[in-house]
Amino acid sequence: MHGYDILRNQTNQFENRNREIDTHIAAIRSEAETARKTLRDIPQPLGDGINIAAFEQSAPGLTEQFDLAREELFICAIELHKAFIKEAAQPITANLNLFSMMLKNENRKVISEHLGSDLWNTFFLTTPVISSTFASVGSMFGDDMRENSLGWSLLDESGQAVPQAAVGTLWRSRRAIVVGDPKQVEPVCESETGLTALLAKSNSVCVPDFDPNLGSAQTLSDRRATLGAYLGTGEDRIWVGCPLRVHRRSSDPMFSISNRISYANTMVLGKKPFSTEGWSGTIPDYGPGGHPSCWFDTPPNVDPANKVDVIQTNIVVNMLVRMVEQHALAHILKDAEGKHLKDDYLCADDMPNIFVISAFKAVSEAIQDAVVEATPRFIKANPALTPAIVSRWAKGDDKSKSERIGTVHAFQGKEAPSVIMALGGGSETLGAVNWAGKTANILNVAATRAKESFYIIGNHKLWSQTAPFLSATNGNGPQLPVIELPEFMGTVHDPESITRLDSLKQHLDTLRKAFEEAEACVRVSSPYITENAIDYEGLPIIPLIEAAVKRGVEVIVYNDLSMTSDSKMDVAERARKRLAAAGASFPSVSKVHAKTLIVDDIQIVEGSFNWLSSARQNTPYRYHESSFIYSGSDIADVITQAVAKIEGTASAC
Repeated sequence: MHGYDILRNQTNQFENRNREIDTHIAAIRSEAETARKTLRDIPQPLGDGINIAAFEQSAPGLTEQFDLAREELFICAIELHKAFIKEAAQPITANLNLFSMMLKNENRKVISEHLGSDLWNTFFLTTPVISSTFASVGSMFGDDMRENSLGWSLLDESGQAVPQAAVGTLWRSRRAIVVGDPKQVEPVCESETGLTALLAKSNSVCVPDFDPNLGSAQTLSDRRATLGAYLGTGEDRIWVGCPLRVHRRSSDPMFSISNRISYANTMVLGKKPFSTEGWSGTIPDYGPGGHPSCWFDTPPNVDPANKVDVIQTNIVVNMLVRMVEQHALAHILKDAEGKHLKDDYLCADDMPNIFVISAFKAVSEAIQDAVVEATPRFIKANPALTPAIVSRWAKGDDKSKSERIGTVHAFQGKEAPSVIMALGGGSETLGAVNWAGKTANILNVAATRAKESFYIIGNHKLWSQTAPFLSATNGNGPQLPVIELPEFMGTVHDPESITRLDSLKQHLDTLRKAFEEAEACVRVSSPYITENAIDYEGLPIIPLIEAAVKRGVEVIVYNDLSMTSDSKMDVAERARKRLAAAGASFPSVSKVHAKTLIVDDIQIVEGSFNWLSSARQNTPYRYHESSFIYSGSDIADVITQAVAKIEGTASAC
């Protein structure tokens, strides 16, 4: 039997099978239409008696039988495709050889002029999907593929593209699906707003979406969409075509922050709540199940005119080194089903599986340089690492930039288990801060890159002057708790000597040891004082002070009653009198908000825990209380600076 006859027989078989499937699909479609009619006849409007989350995640027109039939049809189509290629192998191979020569510019003009579109179609026959950038489409296809020559074009991340960038692709396409999010990274246009406005006016273009400074390929496509929804209100209201409302990447609080600042709370979380129940092993400090997502509130920038904040940069490096130090824990950690979880914390080369994102190029480059400078620390934490591994992780290589540290524009469409957002900025760079927080786009992208853990590092007072960043820590629904970080986190000589306290028991154990083990002096800075705290049965403070004073230890308590509200003044005054009676002294201080514990000249503890007033119960907000202990080689200098800051001028005990 000739090859043609074999192909004809196979074709007839497939056509018969396809007719059977078509009949089956028709029956399923009839059932689906009945289901749609039932849904349309539901009397209640959405939101009144209907579970919106369940509704958005349902597919009324899709049944299991319909889905299976569709899969069968696709498989049959692929088999037919394969059969054709097999039987027509000789001419297809010849065409592909010519196609390769054309791409290599071997007689391209002659080949392209006579066969260009045919060769491209042969290539599409064997490789149905071709990936390219907008910038490369023109040079790649040239005159070979002209108007309506492509069947389908799928434009991804079109919210980042200026409208004009998509023209060549759309011109060549008969049909297009444009996918993007106007609430994430916006296009970068190098033309001045005044120039683009002048060009629009001179060409009688009155639609703002055509202006590359105002619109994108996505917003321009949305204008033509007949199915869609409005997002936002007032001047911020925009029309989005066929919105996909179910979010499946980020857990809370990232999802709720994004939903609140960008989508007017119209999104639905289609992901199960994250849980570490049943995990075996010790969970590393940072990453899924480690320190909860939070805003690490850093002191003001030491150089207020600089976007780069040295303290923030050092804190990021310290976190990354800590992740590497705990590589052994990550390698043996398993979930409840026995699945290894190492990939949630470390990359294949054992560097951290985390993104470090900033709005500013200067900040991301400073962090890259700092990571490379810290190479000895990374290798000390894991001797299997090399300088080349650390450098490639931080800065990339000759072929590509870093995939781990960069500006927010480099991470659109990507995801990682954890994300650090380093804000940078100083009081004299408020213009840059306002630019980054002018819209919610930058924070939205950064937060939704993280699947489970999201850490913002920056001065909360400075950045919360912008609405999106304020909403991250102050809004309805889950939000980021603000964790105050001591200044020494980014300046000490031995950052590996820093340890973290994040439970009530750890804080109380540290306070007990301070009174029991001090030899000369215990200093406690607590903005508020309550009798409930000093009388807590788990750690009665009065007897501890009395015992320490009896040993000759000086106990100094820094507290300014002007910080206490009138309704709580009586309680605070009684508590102070009782502490003083036990032997504590109260030097005069003004508006001190530090929460500090200092033991002799050997240890300092700073953070968010009010040592003499914080609630002594394990509440759901316990992770709001986080402190850091330091006792490195320069501890005496660190203590001197801390005391001077509290008292004005003083020296350590």
